[in-house]
Amino acid sequence: MCGDEERELHAALEQLDAEASSTSAELSSRREEDLANALGRVQGLVERARGLSGVLRERGRAVAAALDAAADVDVVSTLEAEAARLASELAAADAEAAASGGGAGTGAGTGGMDAERATPGHTAPAIAAPGVEKKPGRVLTAAGCL
Repeated sequence: MCGDEERELHAALEQLDAEASSTSAELSSRREEDLANALGRVQGLVERARGLSGVLRERGRAVAAALDAAADVDVVSTLEAEAARLASELAAADAEAAASGGGAGTGAGTGGMDAERATPGHTAPAIAAPGVEKKPGRVLTAAGCL
């Protein structure tokens, strides 16, 4: 009896070993599939991150360009306001000179510019500040920039 039981136990043990081996192979196969799927997802995420990085770089460049453009507009606006203020001061100085009777028509108070050119409606040469490009079509008058 002992021999029969021993043979049965050996048969059961061999069967369990075979089942363990097949289960191990199946788990290993599933693990490989899971790893392959995970690798595919990771590669997809890497490519997506690269794409988003490119989009962010381009948007950063666009924002920098917009800020530069806004700064240029601010500089131009400031210069135009300064030109208008100086033109009105020039007109006031000419009016004061004409009212006092001294130097009317001689350019006194105009820095050498004759009175005719400093009166409203007449154009005076536009002076651009250093480093600021003169825009075509803009004319400095006693009333401001046109």
